Amino acid sequence: MHRLISFVLISLLLPNIANTQTSLKGDGAFLKALDTITGRVEDLEIKAGETVNFENLVITLEDCRYLPENPVKFSYAFVTISDQREQSDLFSAWMISQSPALSAVEHPRFDFWLIRCMTLSPDTSTGKDEN
Repeated sequence: MHRLISFVLISLLLPNIANTQTSLKGDGAFLKALDTITGRVEDLEIKAGETVNFENLVITLEDCRYLPENPVKFSYAFVTISDQREQSDLFSAWMISQSPALSAVEHPRFDFWLIRCMTLSPDTSTGKDEN
């Protein structure tokens, strides 16, 4: 019985494994920042390897990757967020555009999430599409 269950599970998972695509490297990323106290939302555009200041935080984008079939939905970026006052990293991990709560920034005032990677495609390069 266990073999039958294992066989069924493997046969269901194999098509998904075979259809996996190679991700492409983005030139940068579009992030949203929310000040949870004032309700102000700000768009951040960060190039790969660039560091930007936001309030008292320093945000560095290490890498941004996306799947070419839908770069808005399937983007993920490695981001480091540090507090200038405390000289400490608050966040250093991959953000995923499709699931922002999966790897969330733990900060009492600000929330950040990835919208998508910057791509060379002109129809998706504005960052204002979906999400």
